[in-house]
Amino acid sequence: MAERFTNAHAHCFTIDHVPEDFFKALAVGTNLLKISKIKKSSFLRFVIHFGTSSFIRWIVHWFSPNVASQLRRLHGLIKYSLHENQEALIDILSKYYEEKFRFVLLSMDMEEMSAGLPIELFHVQLEKLSILKSNPKYHDRIYPFVFAEPRKDNFQNTILECLESKAAPFQGIKIYPAIGYYPFDKRLKSVYEYAIKHEIPVMTHCIDGPVYYRDCLWKQFPDKYTVHPANPSQSTTPTSKYQNPAEFQLILSHPLNYECLLNKDIATNLFGEPVDFSTLKLCIGHFGGEGEWNLAKIQTKKRNNSKYAQLQQFDPLDIKQPWLGEKYERHNWLTIIKALIGKYPNIYADISYTLHDKSTYPELKEMLADPSLQNKILFGTDYYVVASVSEEPELISLLHKHFTSPELKLMMYDNPKRYLSSNLNPIRD
Repeated sequence: MAERFTNAHAHCFTIDHVPEDFFKALAVGTNLLKISKIKKSSFLRFVIHFGTSSFIRWIVHWFSPNVASQLRRLHGLIKYSLHENQEALIDILSKYYEEKFRFVLLSMDMEEMSAGLPIELFHVQLEKLSILKSNPKYHDRIYPFVFAEPRKDNFQNTILECLESKAAPFQGIKIYPAIGYYPFDKRLKSVYEYAIKHEIPVMTHCIDGPVYYRDCLWKQFPDKYTVHPANPSQSTTPTSKYQNPAEFQLILSHPLNYECLLNKDIATNLFGEPVDFSTLKLCIGHFGGEGEWNLAKIQTKKRNNSKYAQLQQFDPLDIKQPWLGEKYERHNWLTIIKALIGKYPNIYADISYTLHDKSTYPELKEMLADPSLQNKILFGTDYYVVASVSEEPELISLLHKHFTSPELKLMMYDNPKRYLSSNLNPIRD
């Protein structure tokens, strides 16, 4: 039987699933960039396409890097998400790969991120994705993950229905703390216990990205978000910079939150009852992001510099270390994630989005040669979100150019098969 390679991190949500005020964080054009207006007006889409071009973004970057970043993301969103439906996006993705590839498709529920509601609500997105999964054309090619939104009533039932479906079984669970909760939210307890019992794969988001809670959590819920629950001496807003929602997401997405979840003693204290999630099968999506990989190189190079010496006093998984701050004050996320992989038996990380940056490849090759890490790294692209910086064919070409066949087999076949298989829905090829 031919080996079935896997893209372990992809999307097929459309603009109908993006909340109306998604771009309210943009400094200019907020009222103009309502999702419903973008969808209806071909002229507005033309203006956006031109206004978000690489040349315009280069100019804007000199005045506001944040706005330039938002424009880049808008460019990618408009290019792909306006396709008619999820099936169209899946078909485009499929054309880039050989027939033997399968795709993990991560559903997205953005209804609770304080940006309004989407045109098509999440339950409809799930229903349509389930119909596609039940279609023989897609049944053995797409492996959907159901989104867990702990602030919704009966979200646990939705997860069970998707995972236990006979006609269209979903393969795993997606969590996304950046949209407004910690990964150790007590409402997720039964979800994690179920996932451990049935070896269900869980995927989480761990990068500085465009999807985050749009208002100030630390103002709305000061008792929960002014200091970190696992370490009351750790302010979540040490400077005015982190009081901006775009920056505050870093405290929610921070990989040390998974030490808080997986460490039995810390988790028991947070949940207020004995719990043990140390064997949870969890993939840390994006591996922290290329910015953190580049910071790791800087910190390694300057480890003997007195300014950086204070980093050495903290173990990478010590939750009492500075979580935020300047590059010489805190551990980079790559180092923390690698430590999590080394400590816990079922922790994985994928290279989605991050792989567009070729400067990360030497480090990735080293990890693929490291026995303690090589079996925990997954290939994924973050289709179509990554299109804002690199198209799918280019990414595939880069990987085949820079990595050997055994390295690609590890990331695309061996490791994803082990990660994705569960006793509910085993992977047999």
